[in-house]
Amino acid sequence: MSTTQIALDRINAVLNAAGLDDTIFSLRDANSSLFLLLFKKLFARTLPGVQAAPVGEQEHAANYEVLLRAIGDDVLGMDLSHLSPTQLAAGELAPLCNLAEIFSELCGILLADEDALPPHHHSSPDEGRLEDGGYGGGLGGPKASIVRQQAAGLRRAERRQVAIGRSAERNAEWSERVHALRRERAHDDLEYRRLSAQALAAEKERLRLEHSTREEARRAAAAARRRRHEALDTFYADQLEMLHGELAREEAGLALRERASRSLELSIDAEARREQRALLQQLHDRRGASRLA
Repeated sequence: MSTTQIALDRINAVLNAAGLDDTIFSLRDANSSLFLLLFKKLFARTLPGVQAAPVGEQEHAANYEVLLRAIGDDVLGMDLSHLSPTQLAAGELAPLCNLAEIFSELCGILLADEDALPPHHHSSPDEGRLEDGGYGGGLGGPKASIVRQQAAGLRRAERRQVAIGRSAERNAEWSERVHALRRERAHDDLEYRRLSAQALAAEKERLRLEHSTREEARRAAAAARRRRHEALDTFYADQLEMLHGELAREEAGLALRERASRSLELSIDAEARREQRALLQQLHDRRGASRLA
């Protein structure tokens, strides 16, 4: 159970003991107005100098100061300086629980049945006779009234001491529980920090592996691109070399054909000139023969 729930349960128990059916579910409701209502329920009077509708921590602290002074001086007669009105107004758990314990003891004193209390032992026979109404015959008087008041004061003092003892015991128990909860919370904080450190280390390792995987994939893709580019460059170089070879062969064949054609043309021209010269020679010979005839 959390310390907040413990404080709420303790305050609700005091409300039930005082006969108030209200139930609070948040520490925001455990303000000075609630404890002033408890005081009014228990003592049937309203404290002077309090804010009827306090707003803000400063006004609540002023109401708590008046309430603590009234309880400490007028009711319990004990020093309540360990309870800070400012801390109560701020809703701190330990002061609220201590104040709830004090009201619990007040409920036990003021609202308990008189028969349930332990019997009062008279300090002297005269006190017992006076408390019963006088000496032997039930006669009253100022002296008997004074003795009765003194006896009632003694009983109130005894009850106050019992209430203070119970309050101190419960405060010690509460302090021990608070310390235990603080130790448990410190242990939980250490465990949380350890688990957080482990989670952070695991996340860093995951990010490192993810980064290395991406880097390896990038290097593999770059190597594949480089191999493709090299293969394409080799293919283009081979194709260009083949084209240059074919072009050289084509040029060599063309030159050969041109030389052959040139040689053929020259031989044809020479043959034609020879035939032309032979024909001209024949014509010349015929012309000379005709002249001789």
